[in-house]
Amino acid sequence: MVVLINQNSASASEIVAAALQDHKRAAIVGQRSYGKGSVQNIIELDGGNSVLKLTVASYYRPSGENIHRFPGAKPSDKWGVTPDKGLEVKLAPSEFGRWFVARAERDRDSMAKGHRKPPAAEKGKAAGGDDKPQAKPDGKNEQKKGAEKAKEKKKSTRPAGGPFVDKQLDKALEVIRARMEETKAKAA
Repeated sequence: MVVLINQNSASASEIVAAALQDHKRAAIVGQRSYGKGSVQNIIELDGGNSVLKLTVASYYRPSGENIHRFPGAKPSDKWGVTPDKGLEVKLAPSEFGRWFVARAERDRDSMAKGHRKPPAAEKGKAAGGDDKPQAKPDGKNEQKKGAEKAKEKKKSTRPAGGPFVDKQLDKALEVIRARMEETKAKAA
């Protein structure tokens, strides 16, 4: 198993990644995580005109190390989750921006292809909830939809320079393939 983390991985995702790492159940790939290992309660004061943020708990790794990055913490201090040795893959701020745009486009394209359908549509029912099957579109409608999708692709927000290459995901796949080969070799 491989877990991808970056500078925005926080709280519950850090707890899970840290537990898997400490128990040697997963390889951790990417960048050091955010370092949010505390739980706060918000208490309204003065009729809601101000609030008190009270830390009521902290998360610790199974190893006993604190996950939280305290104010003034240095990069050399222990906080957050750090990728395994040799598996750190940092993205420059511009690469992170391209990653964010590529993820948003992927999600948009996935929805446009109908990968996330309402439950009624998944069961073959009409959107109105009756049991009649939905009408199949004719060939002309399909051609029209294809042309609309082509126009949308031209409006892509992807920066110039070709499609985004996710170096962190590529590294994770490299780790998985290597471990699969090791497993095959041991079985032989």
